[in-house]
Formats: sequence, C-alpha cells, structure tokens
Amino acid sequence: MPVTERRPSSSSPIDLVHLATQTCGDRALERNVLAMLARQIRLAETQLRLLPSRDRAILAHGLKGTARNVGAFALADAAARLEDGPSNELALTKLIDHMTATRKFASELC
Repeated sequence: MPVTERRPSSSSPIDLVHLATQTCGDRALERNVLAMLARQIRLAETQLRLLPSRDRAILAHGLKGTARNVGAFALADAAARLEDGPSNELALTKLIDHMTATRKFASELC
C-alpha cells in the first residue's frame, strides 16, 4: 500500500505534522529542511529527463528516501514507481509533477 493512503494529510504535498515530529517542533530546522528539499528537487528536475534509466533509478531512490523522511509521501511514492520502472515515461512525468508541486509548497513555507 502506498504511504499516501495511510496519511490523513495526503492532499498536501508535505505532511507538516510528520515534518514537525521529525524536527522535534524546531521551526528553524523545519525551514532549513524544506529549503534543502526544494534545492534537491530543483537539481533533480533538471537531471531526470537527461539521465539514462539506470541513473534515473538511482536518483529516484535517493529522492524517495528524502521525501519519506520529510513527509512528502506522494512524492516518495512517485519516486518509488520510477525507481521500479526507470524507462516508464508516464512514471517520469508523474514524478516530475509531484516534484514541482512539492518544491513550490516547500518554497512557500521556508
């Protein structure tokens, strides 16, 4: 079962309750984590379409872990789908859509 189905805040790109738990409620740390996430996503957005399948899978794996740690569960699920099928153009497009939404949301909060 995808993680997003188990979360009450699945309509938001980032589960802010999860993020607050991960950062022990430290707002400054939350902003720093969100800024780092936005930077990582921006870099990955520019690279994903250019990488060969094997490297796409590696990048998707790293993005999946980061996303789960900060509570970006829909992004993590989309990254997992691309990791499982790095040549799947639909999975790539959906991942990039989630990346864009998550990056914008994170940027607005930090």
